[in-house]
Parts: sequence; structure tokens; C-alpha cells
Amino acid sequence: MDTCLDLIALQYTCMIVMAMLAFFVFVSRYYVTCRNRQFEQSRWMIVVALLLFVVHYMCQMRLGWRQQGNDVGVLFNLLFYSPSAILLSWSQLNILRARHRRWSFMRYGVVGYALMVLCIVAGVISNGSLHIGPMLYVADTIHFFTLLYYTWAPLRELGNVQRRLDSEHGNPADAYLRTMRFGLYVVCAFAVISPLYILSRPLLFVFGPLGLISLSLFIVSFTALGFSMSEGVTEIVTETN
Repeated sequence: MDTCLDLIALQYTCMIVMAMLAFFVFVSRYYVTCRNRQFEQSRWMIVVALLLFVVHYMCQMRLGWRQQGNDVGVLFNLLFYSPSAILLSWSQLNILRARHRRWSFMRYGVVGYALMVLCIVAGVISNGSLHIGPMLYVADTIHFFTLLYYTWAPLRELGNVQRRLDSEHGNPADAYLRTMRFGLYVVCAFAVISPLYILSRPLLFVFGPLGLISLSLFIVSFTALGFSMSEGVTEIVTETN
């Protein structure tokens, strides 16, 4: 009983934090003096990702998915965590890549999520319930490799951008790259281990709060980049494309 109450408290805390972060990202756009179209697109991707988290935790509390079994809780974690994590990665790729290249990069996330959903649906049909057995681990493996790809992709593109930019841009380029790199490193470390700890309730209590902290740092880094969108930084975003 105490464990269930602790789990509900964790879910409620996560829901409130995600809602506050979504509100922070949304409201901060009105304080940006120099807006960039790609950056604003990325902002909306992050808002949608955070709102998916809010809906997920709300449903977890109201519908009691975890109480039906750890495997059922993990199943719904995969269904909500994957699109949210992919959207967070897309928000960075949207800034770092040219239009025709970034959309080709984004389709891999759609394919990976579709494959994961197909595994879950096949497991539900074959088992006749939400307890899908070994298919859950297959879906979690697809989730892991999809996140691994979307962890590697923004970091690689950030390195490419750094090589393209020359010293004439000065401090704006340094601020741009440093902010992006810090946010990416933090959220990527969290994303890579997420397929492991969502399978275990004890690990969830350990890494859940750490995940909230890492995501908060990512959001702060992203909004800091928006506030530093001087004319020089806007030119950098344009030239990298």
C-alpha cells in the first residue's frame, strides 16, 4: 500500500513538473526579442512532448495502469515516452539541419514508433490481454535502439555545425554551441538509460527524480538559447542550413 502511495506521489510530482515546464517554454516565447522560425517550431515540439508527459501521468493516476502490473505500466510508458523523447530530439535536429535533410532524419522516428506499436498490438492480440509477455521486451528493445539513434543524431549534427562555423562569428557561435551541447548531453544521458529503469519499479524511484532534473536542465538550456537569439545567432542558424 505504501509503495502504491509513493508511486502515485511520484506520478503526481512528474505531472506537475511537466506542466510547469510546458508553461515555462510557452510563455518564454513572448520575452524573446529576436525570433527565428525554426527555433519556434522546435519550441512547439517541446511543448507537445511535455504535454504528452502530462497526459501520461494523469492517465497513470486515474486509470491505475501500474496497479494492474509492472508489465502493463511499462507498456503504456513505452507508448507515451517514445513519441515524447523523439519530439525532444526532433526539436534539436530541426535547428541543426537543413529542411530537406531534417525531415529525412525525422521519418526514422515514425518508423521506429510504428514498429513498436505493431509489436504491442501483436502481443495484445496473441495473449488476449495487456499482459503481452515476451513481446514487451521486443517493444522495449525497439524503443531503446530508436532512442539510441536519436541520441547519436543530434550530437553528430552539433559536431558538424561546429566544424562549419568559423571564428569570425565570435561569442555568439560559442554561446550557441555551448547551450545546445549542454542541453543535449543531459537529456541524452537520461534517454539512453530510460528503457532500462522503466522495467523496474525500484529503479523508477531512483531515476525518475533524476530524469526530472535532467529534463529541467534541457528546458533551461533551450530557453537560454532563445533569449540569446541576437542577430548574430540568428545568422548562425541560417548559415548552418
